[in-house]
Amino acid sequence: MLACARGERFALRALYQREARWLLGVALRIVRDHEHAEDVLQDAFMQVWQRAPTFRPELGSARG
Repeated sequence: MLACARGERFALRALYQREARWLLGVALRIVRDHEHAEDVLQDAFMQVWQRAPTFRPELGSARG
């Protein structure tokens, strides 16, 4: 997350590769439509990228 906060795109790519499959499954269980779940996942990662500069590791894990 700190690398994302610095604008390092490789960090977002690495985060996506590590977490996307699991998060897509969560989104799919919620919205029950694969295409919609992919849209939700994309929106979530856009928010991660946009809000990364506000991440403070002393306040807790970014995973939540």
